[in-house]
Amino acid sequence: MSKKDKNYNINKNILKEYQDNALQNAHGLLSEAQLLFNHKHYARAYFLACLSMEETGKACIAWTAQGRNLVNEGIHKILKDRFGHHTSKISYAFYCWALISSNLFSSAEQMTNLQNLQMHLINGREKSMYVDIKVDNTITLPSKIVRPKASEDCIKIAHNCLVATKHYIANNNPPKYSSIEDKFFCMNPEKLYTMFQNEDFGHYLIDNLKKEPSIKYFMKCIVTYHDAYYCKKKKYKDIFSKKRISPT
Repeated sequence: MSKKDKNYNINKNILKEYQDNALQNAHGLLSEAQLLFNHKHYARAYFLACLSMEETGKACIAWTAQGRNLVNEGIHKILKDRFGHHTSKISYAFYCWALISSNLFSSAEQMTNLQNLQMHLINGREKSMYVDIKVDNTITLPSKIVRPKASEDCIKIAHNCLVATKHYIANNNPPKYSSIEDKFFCMNPEKLYTMFQNEDFGHYLIDNLKKEPSIKYFMKCIVTYHDAYYCKKKKYKDIFSKKRISPT
């Protein structure tokens, strides 16, 4: 999206309309992904399923934003960036599914696995659509990379994300956020992506989420690790091998 396309006003009415239309488009994309899968176009089906998840995530971003302080222009900028950012949209596609699933976040290991799944989807999105050249000078062709099972699984995941998001939004008001949650929302997605791949962050997350395996505490862990370790180029395991500090 170009800068001129971002020159629009954000308010609750616009966000509600954006949310509803994104959910409708997510449903259409998912139906088309299933159609392509039925005709054995597995790579394209995978790609459309990812796009469906992005639209689901976009709807969730718009819904949650309705509970924020929309007078803040900084929030407006972040929202507009999130609406056009693939990683953010796929991450938000899982938000409501996680909230209504009784066992999805029952352990720190499962929360880490969910993050890994999101990273696989983000990486697979491009590979399912475009020809590329690898470092060994071999050419990758989407139809040769995406297996039928991977395509089928991606469609199922997109379906679960969409159904959960529609159900949760229909039965709940947009959440009110703490300062920690607002800070998490404004964090750089590229930095988060890199941080999530950091083994040291995984150790920190597992150690701390054993105490309280919830989404709010999960966000607190991310913000705390980002500020106390990642930005300062310090390692949790090195500094607190004997003494562990929880998010504040």
